[in-house]
Amino acid sequence: MATTRLMPLHTGKGRTVGQAISDIIDYSKNPQKTDNGRLITSWQCDSRIADAEFLFTKNQYIQKTGRVRGEDDVIAYHLRQSFVPGEITPEEANRLGCELAKRFTKGKHAYIVCTHIDKEHIHNHVIWNSTALDQTRKFRNFWGSTRAVRRLNDTICIENGYSIVENPKRHGKSYNKWLGDKKKPSHRERICAAIDDALAQKPESFDALLELLRQAGYEIKGKKVPSLLGGEQQKSIRMDTLGAGYTPEDLRAVIAGEKEHTPRKRWAETKLPEKRGGNLLVDIQAKLQEGKGAGYARWATLFNLKQMAQTVAYLQDHELIDYSVLSEKAAAASTRFNELSAKIKSAEARMAEIAVMRTHIINYAKTRDTYVAYRKAGYSKKFLAEHESEITLHKAAKKFFDDQGIQKLPTVKSLQAEYAALMNTSDDHEVQRYVKEKLSEAQALIKGVHTRCDTLVQMLTLIGREQHGFFCGGEALLPVTMQQLSEKMGVSTSTVSRAAQNKYIQFQGRIIPVRSFFTTAIRPDAAVSSHAVKQRLQSLIRAEDPAAPLSDEALRLALSALGIEVSRRAVAKYRAEMGIPSSSQRKKR
Repeated sequence: MATTRLMPLHTGKGRTVGQAISDIIDYSKNPQKTDNGRLITSWQCDSRIADAEFLFTKNQYIQKTGRVRGEDDVIAYHLRQSFVPGEITPEEANRLGCELAKRFTKGKHAYIVCTHIDKEHIHNHVIWNSTALDQTRKFRNFWGSTRAVRRLNDTICIENGYSIVENPKRHGKSYNKWLGDKKKPSHRERICAAIDDALAQKPESFDALLELLRQAGYEIKGKKVPSLLGGEQQKSIRMDTLGAGYTPEDLRAVIAGEKEHTPRKRWAETKLPEKRGGNLLVDIQAKLQEGKGAGYARWATLFNLKQMAQTVAYLQDHELIDYSVLSEKAAAASTRFNELSAKIKSAEARMAEIAVMRTHIINYAKTRDTYVAYRKAGYSKKFLAEHESEITLHKAAKKFFDDQGIQKLPTVKSLQAEYAALMNTSDDHEVQRYVKEKLSEAQALIKGVHTRCDTLVQMLTLIGREQHGFFCGGEALLPVTMQQLSEKMGVSTSTVSRAAQNKYIQFQGRIIPVRSFFTTAIRPDAAVSSHAVKQRLQSLIRAEDPAAPLSDEALRLALSALGIEVSRRAVAKYRAEMGIPSSSQRKKR
């Protein structure tokens, strides 16, 4: 059983289009919810840079059509598809989500499908770009689109043998109400259940009750008001917070016979529903046993007759009435499928080779002049430091060509011609369609990589300008945040964060993470970064007398004399972050 909900996505107040797209995609791609990204599938876009590709398509739409809408413009559509717990696997749910998105958009819009498994029920987040792939029109939400999505979703579930909601209600329930007794018990409910079990053994005293709880696996802390810790708990829970009937006073009264104990309602064990078979007919007898009336039986009989009539008509149209003919055609279809799979795998392997080769050819051509200048400069270390990224790309491309034994580089046009030849050599329309789809995906990936490279170059250029004193004069880093840099670049802060992630700069024999160049000021109104304060602290500690090292207060006063006003606690914090021991530990006797 799967339920759906369609939600248009608007920009919202205080957000750009890029920020709005990034926010929803980043949430959907959460690695903790998608098995570290394994359950993410994309169509006509790269899931790693889908936000940038969506934004690029929208900019191309504006340039081609000249049409610009206001804040009410729908920038993307968010579809949520939820399944009954235990009915479907995460991989199968992801596949059904892709099928739903592709059939509803008719393959004309890029989309990304993220399957979340952090809840008891597996659910998909499907996000598709409102701008079409041809960049000339947009998807417009129409009257009854929610019903159309639900009907298509039900059709796909039936085709794949999964249950559907037969009588959907207009207003649903919250998740907790829908779970009811099936929801996972809380830590407090588990403790109350353990107390109920212990009281059933009729302990003689409150201490005996606590001993039974210890035997049940709980750690008891405290004497006046005991606290319990056990199972998956992160923190202890005081018994006086368990509610009426479970406080220490109530339990002592129950043990003494002064009060009667009423156990709380126990949770029910969750039963996983069985997966339905691939039967498109309604089981009338089972429905009648469930309480369905005669009217439903008449409708189901007519429905089954129509389904069987459609099956017979299909078999007659394709001359499959004879079982031997049906078996022969099934065997032929299986053979054709295997042949087609082999052709597709061969085409995909060659396509991957050409995509890698094309990237290296472009990098080689772009960096050739820089490498020639580097060679003319006598392989100068100074020149290498200034153009290290370009030289590294050139060397990587040259190594690839040498490993492949390529003497003469093919042109990009010749590679595209090979793509066309690959599509035309086969008469199979399926192979041609598959290759075209993969070609479009490869081009989208290359475009996305170039966009990310341009973003990275722009970001590093701005970092070089902002931190010019650090690179050229050995000065401390100035306060520069990702938000300040993103505003100058005209992109979202999350885009800058992703571009800087796992990126490093080699400078003066050191490997420096790009993220370390983003530093905050010690105060909002100060022009001194925490990096500068740490440098000053290191200088003062290196120059101190080992027999009488400076205390944190003395270091604070020394910084104050240099015009840097910080508190003693801030000095202790920076000192600890640098791994420098306290003055008493630094003192040499």
